Amino acid sequence: MRSSNRDDVDPILSREATEALNASMPAVVASAARAQLASTMLLTCSTCGVVLGLLAAIFGSTVSGGLAVLAGILVAFALLVATMLVALVIGLRAKRARAQIAAVVERDHHGRLVRVQGRQVYVR
Repeated sequence: MRSSNRDDVDPILSREATEALNASMPAVVASAARAQLASTMLLTCSTCGVVLGLLAAIFGSTVSGGLAVLAGILVAFALLVATMLVALVIGLRAKRARAQIAAVVERDHHGRLVRVQGRQVYVR
């Protein structure tokens, strides 16, 4: 029975590629590994933004001193947007780094990049 595509990696080629890439361009490998962090940050911020918006819509007008509460909610939204922008930048850098790694793996090791996890590069 054939294994799934996610587990279909060449361990020897992966080890060689990992050692070579970590020696020649460690910053690129580290940047590519941050893709999961960026997607988690985006998901968390978007969820928090929706929840914060619902809470503001429900309880914003009923709280005494509603102007101060709404100002606090606007500051929280601004922080969420800033965090989402940071996550977007991290994600774009990770995407560019992954493309660089894929090109090097294809050119030097005649393999195909499967994934980058931590500082480990998995090649097929």
